[in-house]
Parts: sequence; structure tokens; C-alpha cells
Amino acid sequence: MELARIHLDKPIAMFTRHSLENLAELCKHPLFGPHIRNVGFYPLRFDEQLVYQTEYKLNTSIFNRDPTGIAEAMKELNTYLKYLEEEYHLERSGQAVELLTEIFCSLRYSTAVESLSHREEHVWGHVLNQDESALSLMTMLEAIVRSDCRVSSLHLHTPDTKWRDVTIEPSRVQSVSGSLENLKSIRIGLPDIPLLGGLEHILQATLSHAKGLEKLYLSSFDEQSDYMYVRFGVEFLDSATHTLGSVNSNALVHVHLEDIPVRATDLLKFLERHKHTLKELALLRMPVIGEWGDVLVWIEENIEENLHLEKLCLASMRATDELPENFEWIQASPWFSGGFGASGKDEVHLKTQRFLAYLKRWCAGDKDIDHEEYELGLSDLWTLRAKFMGAGFMDDS
Repeated sequence: MELARIHLDKPIAMFTRHSLENLAELCKHPLFGPHIRNVGFYPLRFDEQLVYQTEYKLNTSIFNRDPTGIAEAMKELNTYLKYLEEEYHLERSGQAVELLTEIFCSLRYSTAVESLSHREEHVWGHVLNQDESALSLMTMLEAIVRSDCRVSSLHLHTPDTKWRDVTIEPSRVQSVSGSLENLKSIRIGLPDIPLLGGLEHILQATLSHAKGLEKLYLSSFDEQSDYMYVRFGVEFLDSATHTLGSVNSNALVHVHLEDIPVRATDLLKFLERHKHTLKELALLRMPVIGEWGDVLVWIEENIEENLHLEKLCLASMRATDELPENFEWIQASPWFSGGFGASGKDEVHLKTQRFLAYLKRWCAGDKDIDHEEYELGLSDLWTLRAKFMGAGFMDDS
């Protein structure tokens, strides 16, 4: 029983018949099922490009009159076609939704924690593709609606390539709009490209109904990216803005935004909308289009009465001017490379006032300030993130 509690509380399945059937059996098991708290789904689907690659190998072998090569290519091609046939049948027949519904109905806990992630895509990059993430999420949400499963947390790691978008009928998206109404926390990992349209539409439709959402983590952090400079597309800016704007909670307490480009006006609208519930705020490596000063002035004006922050982290601020028309790419440069973190109401208030006073002197060109007082290296940023946001951010349900 102890083994089940430790190792079987977070099973992960792929969107294949065999994997989903095994997960269903595990959830129904009288000994193991009661210990399941988190169900993870690996949304990558079989990459049909392999069929075309194998066809090329077959044509090359035919051209070279190579019987061994022909036999190997035909064997590979038949295998891939079989996989594709099974996957498409599972999806189009509705059996994937049925299996997921069975899984969610079997969960012993009234609140389930779901995750949709593919953080190991570098291992499978030549076998699986990421274009079907929207369909995977859609299938999962449809099963949630059918089973009346209450989802408290969602971890969504979105595709970092965009070979082909997936269009989902608006009526189908609307049918799952209330699937995440019990959501308490959501963690969305965005790469530095815009969300596929299908995913963006699903998030816009569902997040607006999550009125009890308490925690939001939105990040495109890449440990391999440049520490200070960032280059992003206008489409990514719009996609991130739409996702942030979809949050319409009456209970938002914790917000962590990292490496997400946003217009200063949109960020201020978001903060203003949630200022009476917000208690923990982190803005890390944020490229702001417009004036960072406007954001800091808002914090200064609200820190006394409207904001009741118990945690605050501001670090590595980047900025760029307002966007010219028809401009496809933007590079945000360092505005202030340092920052600080504070925990506890009194410490947050005191350190924020000191930091803002320092920035006023810094902006005025005061030569007597200590330029190392708020200096942060990359390791310092990682420490701040871990200290103030916590490694177990999604393990709180």
C-alpha cells in the first residue's frame, strides 16, 4: 500500500487505446485506485511525417533496385500506417472520450488534478508531433464534462513548434466552456511562439468561467535564452495578452508572470481587475511594451490601501517602445536588470517603498546610489523564483 501511495498517485498516459485502457484499469483497481491524486496526459500524437519519410526511403530503394531496402521500408510504412489508423479511429469514433470519461468517473477523490504536458518532446521529436495538443485538451475537457469531474488544477505545457494549426468548431469549444469552473490553479508554459489557434480558443472559452481561480502561473521561461534580451513576435504578444485577459476570477490570490511580453496598459488592466484579492505577485524577466514606470507608479499608489500583498517579486525588467505599424518582431532591452523579493506584509511594504525610492534616484541619474544594491545574476533570479513561488506550486490541491 505504501508503494502505491508513493509511486502510483500520479500516473501518466498517452492518447492511445492501450495506454488509456491501462489507466482506466489502474483507476478502478481496489488497492491502487484510491491513491491516485493526479492524472497526467502526454498529448503528443504520432507524426504522420514519418509516413512521407518512409515513402522517400521506399522510392530510393526502388530506384537503387535494393530488395533489402524495399522490404525494410515497406515494413516500416505498414507499421506507421497501422499506428495512424488506430489513432484516428480512437479519436473519430469517440472511444477516446469514452475511455477518459471512465477514468474520471473512477477517481476516488471528488477533486481531480489533471495535467497536459510534453516536457520531454526533445526525446520524441522525430516520432511524435505537437500539432494535436488542442485535440488532446479538447478530448480531455469533453470527458470532464461527461463525468462531472471537478478539476482543481491544470498544468498545460503548450507546443513549441507550429507546423499546422488545428481548427475546432466553435460549438464544440462552447460545449466545454464550463469544464474548468472548479479550477483553483493553472500553470501554462508558453514557448516563445503564439499559441496554436485551437488551444487559444479553448483557453479563452474555459478560463473566463473559472471564477474561483486562485493561482495563475504563466511563463515562457527558457533557461537557454539570453538573460536580458528577448526577441518575440507580435503574434506571441497578442496570444499571451489574450490568455491573460481570459482570466476573470473573483478569487485570484497568486500571480506569477515570467518572460511573458505584455503591453503596460494590458498589465495594468489585469492588476487593477484583481487588486482586491491579490496577495502574491511575481513579475520576472517581463518584456513590457510601453512604460515600466507606469506599472511601478500603480504599485506605489495601491500598496498602501488597495493591495494586501504578502509576497512580491520584481526582477529583470525589460522594455521596448510602443510598436510601430506592420512590425513583426520586437526586441526588448534591459530597463532595470536588478530586482528584489519580499515576504510578509510588513516586509513587502517596507522593501517596496525602498525599491521604488531607489528607482526614482536611478531614473534621475543620481550618481551616489549603490549600483550593486539590487543587482541580480541569473542564479539569483532562480533563487528568487524558488523561494517566493515554491517548487510545489501545483501540488496544493
